Amino acid sequence: MVELEVRIRIKLMSWVATLRSAIETSTYYLFSPLILILKRLLRKSSDNDSILIIERILRIGDTITAMPAIRAIKRIHKGQQIVRLVNQNIKPLLTAIGNDENTIYFVDGGFYSFIKQCMDIRRMNFKHAYILVTDRTTAIFTMLTGIPHTTGFDYNKRGVFFSNPISAPDFINKPAFNYRSNSNIYNIKHVWLKLIDRTLTDIVRDTKFTYYIDAESREWAKRRISHLKRPIILFHPPSLSSSKLWMKERWVELGKNLMKKEFSIVISSGMGEHQYALDIAHKLRVECLAGETNIPRLFALIDIMDGVITVDTSIGHIASLLGKPAVVLFGPSDERIWEPDGINTAIVKGDTFCKRCKKPSCFQRRHLCMETITVEMVEDALLRVIK
Repeated sequence: MVELEVRIRIKLMSWVATLRSAIETSTYYLFSPLILILKRLLRKSSDNDSILIIERILRIGDTITAMPAIRAIKRIHKGQQIVRLVNQNIKPLLTAIGNDENTIYFVDGGFYSFIKQCMDIRRMNFKHAYILVTDRTTAIFTMLTGIPHTTGFDYNKRGVFFSNPISAPDFINKPAFNYRSNSNIYNIKHVWLKLIDRTLTDIVRDTKFTYYIDAESREWAKRRISHLKRPIILFHPPSLSSSKLWMKERWVELGKNLMKKEFSIVISSGMGEHQYALDIAHKLRVECLAGETNIPRLFALIDIMDGVITVDTSIGHIASLLGKPAVVLFGPSDERIWEPDGINTAIVKGDTFCKRCKKPSCFQRRHLCMETITVEMVEDALLRVIK
């Protein structure tokens, strides 16, 4: 009965998503003449060659996955001024990796703030903008800035707001059961690179990636684990999406198994996720750094770990950037799109009829996709990547 109920809900959700998409698409078709006139009236001429990359991304992992595209844009427009527009809460990440030059931080402060920042961008007279997000608000924001050449995805026909709309992959922002049967699913890094070169089929890997970790963060990380024996494994159990959580008792069982094999365990958490990590640490009686970490400290901590085990969060992407062995647990997210591409990264995924639903919370009180991930699967994956 439970499976039947979930299947019915999935079908209904699929219909609702399709209907919403159809309504939005029809609306843009209906008002496209008006939008085109407005776009022409707002468009400014620009006599400089400056480039704006609009990210406005809220999550750290999303920012990391956009890095290959940003580096590609910089190579294409070498010698030109390139400015990034990102969300304010990404600042610690860009500072941590020494990549915060020529950056404008977008502050979500309501309608007045939105219009003010549109006007600020207009006054900067950018000639070209690349839009590395697909939401409606950013599409409208881009049009209001008046930048003459804008390249972005034509997701749900939002390309009407851009001068150079690029066909969007049909799996973007959709649950797996809404994909077309012939969908070619690929990593999100490929998706952003599609904006620059439609024929590009491989991820641009930057083997010279460099990052900066400040001395205070390095010293803090070394001090906090100085009493532990190696190898040291970082557990990062929490997630803001309840459907991504792996059961506490399995984290505890995994920790006990690893400690029997003479691994040391350290547990971390993100902002607002401390209690979940504290509960697991209490049962394991291991070091818990919940509440002590920020982005620079997380970089410093992961950089001296022998391995990382995490659910689908930014931690997996950070470990991948730093070249650290990592095991990432996937349930509702589509691992084909969001998996970190590190050489020493192992993906452990749930296998249920409702997997890859992309919902932040499950239809049920139980998260079936995460329940199918066993302790043995995670332990075996870890031993493979750190051998």
